[in-house]
Amino acid sequence: MASASSRFTTWAKSLLLRITQRKEAFKVLKVDETLKDALCYEDIFLKFHVPRPCENMSATNRLSRALLQEGTLVERRASVRESFEEGSEVVEFGLVIIPMLALVFLIMNVAWMIFAKASLQEGVREGVRYGVTGQIINGQAGVSSSIRQVVLQYSGGFISSSRAQTAISVQYLSPQTLTPLSGPGSCAGGNVLQVSVNGIPVSPLAALLISPAPLVMSAISSDIIESSPNGIPPSCL
Repeated sequence: MASASSRFTTWAKSLLLRITQRKEAFKVLKVDETLKDALCYEDIFLKFHVPRPCENMSATNRLSRALLQEGTLVERRASVRESFEEGSEVVEFGLVIIPMLALVFLIMNVAWMIFAKASLQEGVREGVRYGVTGQIINGQAGVSSSIRQVVLQYSGGFISSSRAQTAISVQYLSPQTLTPLSGPGSCAGGNVLQVSVNGIPVSPLAALLISPAPLVMSAISSDIIESSPNGIPPSCL
């Protein structure tokens, strides 16, 4: 009988130690009183075949039941805690993903607008480079129409061919006063060639938390026209 009581005492002490380590222990009395009261519980008495040293069953029943159900309570509390953690993770993900996507799309839209501006600037720059040489593309009426074709080719597709006549402006300026020139000799060598594009709408890639309205862009470039071969200027149409 003494050995059974000793085995139970060892088991109860180890159980209380596990409860304390998991921070799930109930607020009970001193360890000696706890072990004494625990012996009064019928289930424990029958399991270890030890006598009940006391008759007060109400307090010991509550304590012993808590000791016996400690594993179930810990598992249940751990399951509830995990479910709360999973729910909080979903909420945190929802709170983070929207600003993150907005930031990503903002970076993409800024890069897209910079690319569009660079493409338009490249188009007018190549048009000026071609126009100052006085060359005419086969099938075109003159230098101005050839310049528009070059601008369309190098503008990255931001200018449609149907809008080329109105969106692409080709002007010849006086080198002294920078006033516009017109007529057959306006594209002669020594004059200033100015090529510009105006009113080109560029829509954002993704309008998240920003306005979907397109951004209207323009670009301009100019240079001095080279001297014509044999001093005869080409057609300026």
